[in-house]
Amino acid sequence: MTTRTLHGPGELIAAIPTLLGYDPLESVLVIGLGSDGGLEAALRLDRACAAGQVGVEDLRDALIAGLDAAPIERVILVSWTTEDVSLTCPAMERMREIIDPLCDVADGWATNGVGYWSPGCADRECCPRGGRELPWIPDALPGAVTRVAAPPLHIHREPASRDIAALTGRAPSQRRRNAQRAAQRWERRRDNGRDQWCRDSWTHVLASGAAPAGDATWGKVIAGLRDVRVRDAVIVHWLGAPPVVIADVLDGRVTEGVHKVMDAALRPGEGPVPDPDAIVEALEWCAQLARMVRGHDHAVPQALTAILYWWAGDAVECRRWASEALVSDGTYTLAMLLRDMCDAGLQPGWRSDRIVP
Repeated sequence: MTTRTLHGPGELIAAIPTLLGYDPLESVLVIGLGSDGGLEAALRLDRACAAGQVGVEDLRDALIAGLDAAPIERVILVSWTTEDVSLTCPAMERMREIIDPLCDVADGWATNGVGYWSPGCADRECCPRGGRELPWIPDALPGAVTRVAAPPLHIHREPASRDIAALTGRAPSQRRRNAQRAAQRWERRRDNGRDQWCRDSWTHVLASGAAPAGDATWGKVIAGLRDVRVRDAVIVHWLGAPPVVIADVLDGRVTEGVHKVMDAALRPGEGPVPDPDAIVEALEWCAQLARMVRGHDHAVPQALTAILYWWAGDAVECRRWASEALVSDGTYTLAMLLRDMCDAGLQPGWRSDRIVP
């Protein structure tokens, strides 16, 4: 028997009518996936029932029976409706509340059978009005074992973290002004020698992540990250680079060690899969940095957040944050690169052997 791999939410949603044998109009679907991404179960509920016309206990009992019947690792929710659920879908949210204690809810999408979108997503590049067009899927699915390719690494964060506001909360204005003045003073010192200045900036970056940092420290971090050497040192540090490679990056040396670390992120099978907890810690550091920056400097934490989501396999969030970075600074090349990689379907090396763009 052949295996048909579905790439991304669009292909999964487009395949649902063929998998079920009918169009599940006005339904909420619970798609159960196994540890290898294999489709293990597809449960359908009327949206009216999911939204409240059936008691929570009855729904929970039905879902437990359906989910326990297969080795399900996580589920994807799909609301199939002609109603306007662009902002929120109460039926799907109710299902999420019931399922969350039972199983990991990886994502939630809505469709009208023509387009698909994530309810509540305000990014028009990610979810344009009317949604992204559903792709065409051949009808040769029923005779194949179906799997969903490369789910994102599970990042243990609250659902609100998907909101742009989670990384745009501001520190008090006086603190941000203090940090900005410290950044200006620190940046002027680079004229005395860039190599040493980058090394000194790196010590402040490390200090900001090791303990609660003061305004002056954040100011030096902000100024340091304006230099691509310091910013790239952060990236290779997250990739597990040893101190000697980080030193090479800070001094602007393109060495074999630097190439090896970067290749691990780009070539299939070259590097280890990042620890989701480490990604969360890095995201939290980016959030702290974002609270202290002003103006064009927002592009740095936004682009770094995008690359973390790219590593986690979440191309939608990656592109979303890259787009935010380009709103902050339309010339920020790292954000341009990340957006283009998402559009091209490129994935990190540790995921490329499992993903076909």
